[in-house]
Amino acid sequence: AALAGATLQLGTLGYTWHTYTSARECMRSPLSCLISCTSSDAWGLTVVGVALLVLMVWLASLRTLPSSGTTDPSIVDRSWSILPWLYVWFWYLAS
Repeated sequence: AALAGATLQLGTLGYTWHTYTSARECMRSPLSCLISCTSSDAWGLTVVGVALLVLMVWLASLRTLPSSGTTDPSIVDRSWSILPWLYVWFWYLAS
């Protein structure tokens, strides 16, 4: 049930961002958005960048799977102190 709820929430969020915000172009072609980041929309770059960050954090959390049999959830806790500063600098440079 929890996985279905998360899928519904993320699907709704993705649909809303794609339909009603300026992130549409970057969501349609994320690679071209990243390649031409100086001319891309800052919000679209943020959406694509956060999606890539989520994927990288998930892959990094899997590194403990072979040795301990579980993933490393503390990587998310450690990133809370770093990510706000990265977001601020990104939005400053994108403006």
